[in-house]
Amino acid sequence: MSNLQDDNPFLKIKARNLFLWFFIITILVGIASAIIIGYTGFSRKDPIMTYIYYCLSFGLLCVWVLRRFYKLKINVRYLIGNFPKGYNLLPVFGLVVAALTFSLGAGLLSFYVLSLIAPSFWESLLKSMNADQAKFSSVPILYNSLKVFSLVLVAPITEEFLFRGVLLHRWATKWGITPAILSSSILFGCLHMNPFGASIFGIVMTLLYFKTRTLIVPMIAHSMNNFLTIYIHFSKAQTNSANFHLWFGLLCVVLSAPFLVRFIYKKWPNQRISLPYFANASH
Repeated sequence: MSNLQDDNPFLKIKARNLFLWFFIITILVGIASAIIIGYTGFSRKDPIMTYIYYCLSFGLLCVWVLRRFYKLKINVRYLIGNFPKGYNLLPVFGLVVAALTFSLGAGLLSFYVLSLIAPSFWESLLKSMNADQAKFSSVPILYNSLKVFSLVLVAPITEEFLFRGVLLHRWATKWGITPAILSSSILFGCLHMNPFGASIFGIVMTLLYFKTRTLIVPMIAHSMNNFLTIYIHFSKAQTNSANFHLWFGLLCVVLSAPFLVRFIYKKWPNQRISLPYFANASH
């Protein structure tokens, strides 16, 4: 089934409208939160607010998209797909470990470069990242719980739905598959602390989507990745040594890059392949 057929509903989806509504929703969430904070006396500087804003903003954006899908008669089931019967998640876990290792290495190398060009900013950034934010919250247990909930459940579902589901199909319809994979993955990466590593992770998740024709698999993989990231952070396995960032970063990249390059090379779809939505619709 052609991705560019005349009745392709993704021709009527505009990415700029998605971004505009995200901006509007973010402002409305901020205003509503300020009003609630004013009545409850809860501090807006409490770090727990970061995850409250995140869950509400991305959650409401997904609700807006679903409402738009309903008007355009886009079947969400075709976009999400069905989990393959008997699918083995063990190789996916190995792929997640490789992607996380690469992302960690890329992040450490970027920190090393930052330590050379802006040492003061590098030190303040590391101090901020290594700080236990729960100590600054009025409800530490709730903060940690909401952090895990946001990163392990909300982020994988909403981000995969928006980036791999909506934007991939829209931009593939407009520009073609390869530009769509790259642009949606780069945008995904730019919204994270480690843009290059997150962009590569976005590409890997997109290829998993094409391979399995279901968003459920990249959602699970994304959840695995975030859980491991939280574990690494909570383990306090961190150092402020610039040399450590250089050599351990290089080691991580060297060990993981061959696996990721092989996976990306073998699984990269050609321009004529049906997008997951249309492949699922045809079956």
